[in-house]
Amino acid sequence: MHINDALEHFGITNEEFAEAKAVYKCTNSQFYKEKTGVEHMVGRYEEEHEKIKGKVRIIIDYDTDFSEIVTRLISR
Repeated sequence: MHINDALEHFGITNEEFAEAKAVYKCTNSQFYKEKTGVEHMVGRYEEEHEKIKGKVRIIIDYDTDFSEIVTRLISR
């Protein structure tokens, strides 16, 4: 799958894409779900709320000089 197909699927606009310093695409495999934290985020959400159906957006806010990382899960 080409990166443009993935961007279109998730509704990421050209403007959002152009603002990004880096964009990475990987397969939806168990390996990447574990390594990227997707499995953990979705699991925690589903434990506290409801089963996720469809697409979600996970946004990571990271600062090398700060002790915390903030991860947001947005369900569509």
